[in-house]
Formats: sequence, structure tokens, C-alpha cells
Amino acid sequence: MKGDGELKSGDDSKALVRGAPAERPEMRTLRATAYVDGASRGNPGPAACGVILSVEGFPSREIGIYLGDTTNNVAEYCGLILALREARAEGVTDLTVVSDSQLMVSQVNGEFKVSAEKLVPLHQKVMHLKSSFVSFVIRYVPREENVRADKLTGRVLKLVEDIRA
Repeated sequence: MKGDGELKSGDDSKALVRGAPAERPEMRTLRATAYVDGASRGNPGPAACGVILSVEGFPSREIGIYLGDTTNNVAEYCGLILALREARAEGVTDLTVVSDSQLMVSQVNGEFKVSAEKLVPLHQKVMHLKSSFVSFVIRYVPREENVRADKLTGRVLKLVEDIRA
């Protein structure tokens, strides 16, 4: 049977292989932008990350997570990992990430080496997750251009402070 991926001996016709381009439906492009941030009060100290995910054609979502005690750089990477996972779960194909962490952006873009032990596995996770997108761009912006994600992260940390008080 043609299209079942099986080639029969003596068959001169070109059988279709399952998943061949002629058989696949057109892939739908779904674009998104994620503003990410991570912060710690003290370094290390109580930390959180936040993501503002705007998927084309849908209302934006705010996702904030308390991380416990860790460093600011770990929190930044956790924000990026959260953004990548959420975008993938939404079916995003083209993702642009915006961050005010120059170190993280430069490491993900291959401009800086990752030398901190705690960051190596997080960087590896990011590199694996980003490969699942057709298009992935990460860019640095000053903190003033990442205000919404910064405020979200701050709200999460403030909530934890209020609960502990």
C-alpha cells in the first residue's frame, strides 16, 4: 500500500514514505515574544522569575515563579527556560525573547563562555529547548525596556516577603 512507508521489492513505482513533504500538511507559523526577567534579593537570596508571553493573536500572559534562594543569574536563566517551555506548549514556532540580562543573552548567543558551574546545566537546557523552534532570537534591552517583566518578578518576591512576615 502506498503511503505506509513500506517499499515492496519489485515495485518500480516510487512509494510515498510516511511524513514525506508531499504528505505533510503545511506547518502553521505562530509567532510570539517573551519578555523575561529574574531577580534575587541578595546574591544569593530569595529569587523569582517572570515571563510576559505574547503569542500573536492572543492576549498576553504573565507567569511568575518563586525559586527559593539562588543567584540573580540562575533566576534569569530560569525565566528564559520558563518562557521557552511555555512558548513550546502554546505551539509557537517563531520566538523572540527580550531580556535585560546582558550576560545571559551573550552566553545564549555564543558571545560569552559559560563558566559558572550553576549556569552550565541551565545553559545546556536552554540550548536544547531553543532548538525546538523554527526561529529563535534572543536580544538584550536595558532594564527600562523590560519594565513589565521586572515588575512581575518584583511582585512575586514581595508576595513571598509578605507571606513570611
